[in-house]
Amino acid sequence: MTLITKLSSALLLLLLVTCNAFSFTTEHRHGITPAPKFIPCPGVSKENSHKIASTEEDNFSRSTSRRNALFTVAASFLAIETNPSKAHAAPIEKGGASSFLGTYTDPINHPGGKRTIQLMDGPSSTGDYVLAQVYGGGGVGEPKEFVLPAIILGDRAIIIDFSPKGGPRDFTGVLEKDGSIRFLRDGNRWPRVG
Repeated sequence: MTLITKLSSALLLLLLVTCNAFSFTTEHRHGITPAPKFIPCPGVSKENSHKIASTEEDNFSRSTSRRNALFTVAASFLAIETNPSKAHAAPIEKGGASSFLGTYTDPINHPGGKRTIQLMDGPSSTGDYVLAQVYGGGGVGEPKEFVLPAIILGDRAIIIDFSPKGGPRDFTGVLEKDGSIRFLRDGNRWPRVG
């Protein structure tokens, strides 16, 4: 959110609070209707302010709609300001998604090719489900470079979308004890090299 947007939101909030021609006490909200306390709007004379509201019912509905607008603006502002960011994200635990990070080869399907699995930047996790990307290429029968979206499920599995290079959308692999990734659909293995 830019500084100008923050300032304009704060100014709007200030105007909604200060330009409330009549303010009601808590007794009014509980069914008791005392006389309203007069609070003039900036730039409006006392004589003209009395012309603004003609009946107590009209005053109450105007006050209520202003209050609703105030709460809506405040809630929107808080929702924007409290949006989670990378700084507040929980660190990836050792043995979780970080178990899959690294560089692999594909000697069976694409000899000479390398694949590097990295976590995506920004807020990219829900529970132990973490978004990742597979950077690869250079092997026989494949593009020189490609990037594939993936999701890592803790230390249990990785699901890679090979559709950007013409393959299946959800290719699941599991981490073996030797550190390689074995794909369940075709039995292919990616040995870890780094």
